[in-house]
Amino acid sequence: MKSFLYKMRIRFSVLLYRINGKAQHASNDNYKIHKTVFKQILAGGLVADELLPKVDNEQQRELLELVCSAANKRVAGQVGGVSAGGSASDTVRGSASVSTGGSAADTFDTTVEKIKSYIADNMQYMTTEFLDRIEQISISSGLFVYAYTAREQNELLILKRASTGASLSKRNAVRLFWSYINRDEDEAARQMLKLRGIFGNPVTSRHIQSLCLAFGLLPKNPKKPPAFLKKTEHAAFAEYIKNKRIAIVGPALSETDHSEELKRDFDIVLQMNYRGSASLPASDSGTSQRSPVSRISYYRKQMNSFISNPDENVDFLSDLDFAVFKQSNDKTLSRTRAHTKARAVKVLPDFFFLGRYSMVQLILQDLLQFEPARVKVFNITLDLSETLYAKGYKTSEVEHKTLNQWLQMSSHNLVSQYDYMRNLYKRGLVDADTRLSEILNLGTVEYMKQMQEQENRKPLFPQGN
Repeated sequence: MKSFLYKMRIRFSVLLYRINGKAQHASNDNYKIHKTVFKQILAGGLVADELLPKVDNEQQRELLELVCSAANKRVAGQVGGVSAGGSASDTVRGSASVSTGGSAADTFDTTVEKIKSYIADNMQYMTTEFLDRIEQISISSGLFVYAYTAREQNELLILKRASTGASLSKRNAVRLFWSYINRDEDEAARQMLKLRGIFGNPVTSRHIQSLCLAFGLLPKNPKKPPAFLKKTEHAAFAEYIKNKRIAIVGPALSETDHSEELKRDFDIVLQMNYRGSASLPASDSGTSQRSPVSRISYYRKQMNSFISNPDENVDFLSDLDFAVFKQSNDKTLSRTRAHTKARAVKVLPDFFFLGRYSMVQLILQDLLQFEPARVKVFNITLDLSETLYAKGYKTSEVEHKTLNQWLQMSSHNLVSQYDYMRNLYKRGLVDADTRLSEILNLGTVEYMKQMQEQENRKPLFPQGN
């Protein structure tokens, strides 16, 4: 009887996990908060009462007004020619009512410290959900260091809760894992597997186990491979990838021609959104980095309509050994399989502290499950570049981020994407070219500072977007 009840509890937990997991995934895909920020900025500035009409207490309200005031100064500095350190009158609309908004004498760094101190002094009034919103608003406004400050304090809040032995939801269990990983406390992350009591159900424990495997914190069990490998397309991909040396070539403009290294040191070259040799990135000298070794391409979901359209020529797919799709449909897979092998990615849902997979992070999370011998990333700058893409990568060339690109960057979340790449790099799971190595060695704070300085030199939302 006890065995039967235990099995029923497991099944019920799995059902709850699937329901809540889907709801959370849908929530992560929801652009609402970012769209609201953009709409208000285009209308003249952020208004705290309209942005988040309901907050729990006055301390949260004051913090929200402080961030909105800083965001409005940033916009005024770009559009109106006023420096970002201007006076309170630079706020276009919805001026903060609290003195923490600062004056012209305040530097950017002192404002960041004010935000950090304010959160720390009022931690008992903060919630993880509210600090999420502060982080999202900050990223959408181009205040990347403010976003990191909110994340840092949110991690401390999660760690404090865990230290009391309080029960954690699946979402907060994932956040606790990231809080440990970002502090290089790998053993504490592993020990989470023994704290089943704080999770509420055994499915969360299995999810944490999957996260540990993703960062090499647990050995893989060859006698018990993941269940998804029973599917033909994944099994074939696993056989193709295992023990291979793989180069991931991104879309950023490179100062170095890597083509000889790709030919010499790698078994497989993986590209993104491959549409023939013209779509491959080039060095500054214009040399194509196409390699004669076998290739894979991962495709973003926007490529589905192109590939499934019978009026489009997709003969370039025959150049590939595998085409892998972020999201796919039967038409796309059917047309692709007329030219090469095809599959959809298999990645963990609810993976990040906050945000969704960007393309390179999605590729790495998918690829590393299949035990390649080596993975090295080329031509990826994590947006820390004055030029968005090498010529030919996009179907239309752009000089600045469009509103849609800002929306994607905000929802993907710069802090989460950087932390993931840096943690893989630090643990030797991924190698990087010279430029990406420099970026990953900056650390999250310096990376966010440089990103903010870079974006402050550009219009937030250029005309015509």
